[in-house]
Amino acid sequence: MRKILICAFVLFFPFSVCLGQTSQSWSTIPVDLIVSMNTSSANTPLTSDIINAGTVSYNCPVGTTCSWGAPAGNSFVVGPNQAGLTNLGPVSMNGTGGVTYPAQSLNFNSVGHNDGDAGPASVDILTFTGAPAQATAVSALVGIKLGPAYQPLSGDDWDAFIFWNTPGYYAVIQFNSQCTGSAGYGVRIEVKPTAHSPCIAITPQQSYFYSLYWNINTGVANLYVWTTSGTPVGNVTVTAGDKGGGGLSQVWIGNNENGSNAGTFTYFQNTMINWTTAPSPLFWTGGTPVAPPTGLGTTNVQ
Repeated sequence: MRKILICAFVLFFPFSVCLGQTSQSWSTIPVDLIVSMNTSSANTPLTSDIINAGTVSYNCPVGTTCSWGAPAGNSFVVGPNQAGLTNLGPVSMNGTGGVTYPAQSLNFNSVGHNDGDAGPASVDILTFTGAPAQATAVSALVGIKLGPAYQPLSGDDWDAFIFWNTPGYYAVIQFNSQCTGSAGYGVRIEVKPTAHSPCIAITPQQSYFYSLYWNINTGVANLYVWTTSGTPVGNVTVTAGDKGGGGLSQVWIGNNENGSNAGTFTYFQNTMINWTTAPSPLFWTGGTPVAPPTGLGTTNVQ
């Protein structure tokens, strides 16, 4: 029997509902905020107005309690849609009136960061106040297409995604072209004082899903990586020596380190954050089962 794909635009909802897709075996994940970027046009310079308009939350009024600042210099653009980084399963928005985005419906733009602009502070910053700023654990799921090719002589770091708490402690998704010892990039967690998890090997210039969990009270951070089809690539854990306490203060995206590669862009698509229940990992189940954390040997104690 031939299957027919039927799509309809739902009034007031920023997505299309499609029947007949084959990806509905994935579970629903709950999130408090998503950067869907269903606004503006690709290759437009990114502004705070554009990224705030492209951010959705029913638990955190965008522009007030959750607010993006002005992107650093000319480092950011509205990136084109990265087709492989759509949502594998449904996404349910926490909060009163929160909608559920069907699987495969989040196919809008991305946030593009110029890889030629190195840190520190080549970032855009999402600041939290109110209830989110009281959260003591937080999870994110972000699709990232890494722009630079393999750099065999570099060894520089790329701090692409960072959780900060109020006292100034952090958990970072950090890329490095040397940490796996093979011809490809690795991704790991960095915490404060500087300590790293083991690296997960990834292929340069490819798209992956990354889920970072950080318990601000205990210092435990977990990182999981999947391919765009939902196949697990690896997972690692590290514990921060300085736990810091305090609540969720900011999220940074871009590059806060010294890695640089002129002529390419790294794209962030469908960044999702959950501070209400902070599941680890924040990902859809129903495909390949997720393994428990590994790489527990790298721990920095008080």
